[in-house]
Amino acid sequence: MVTSHITDPLVSQLEVIVQSFSDAAQTGQDITAKTYAAYFERCPGSDELMAHTDHRMRGRMMEEVLKLLMAEDLSSLGDYLRFETKTHEGYGVEPVMYHNLLLAVRDTVRELLGNGWGHDYERSWDGRIEYLAEHISSALLDNEITASQFYS
Repeated sequence: MVTSHITDPLVSQLEVIVQSFSDAAQTGQDITAKTYAAYFERCPGSDELMAHTDHRMRGRMMEEVLKLLMAEDLSSLGDYLRFETKTHEGYGVEPVMYHNLLLAVRDTVRELLGNGWGHDYERSWDGRIEYLAEHISSALLDNEITASQFYS
């Protein structure tokens, strides 16, 4: 059974995100496959970049995305984000693709929850995606600065 949306203003954004994942899990549907389908639809060309991946690799990648979405503090993950964004750059990943993937996860959870999706979920997801996008942008900028210093 899907829990109704949370209305307690004292519940943190992160708790709301975790609750939405818990509610989505109760539907028994595969969030990974649905998220990638939504991502490929939202972000043309991403399916071609990921053509070399199998379901295991996609599962591991989704696990990392979910960890980021549920991480309490991303400031300690700066090195990780710089490494991952630099690595993915080598595969041709464009900065907008990170945002599209996060939106695809949100859209998938929203779809799975149906009428159980409420304003608190929407607000918390929007805030969380913005928070992650800022940290990812910062990691991308750090990579650019490091590269420009290396080549100057």
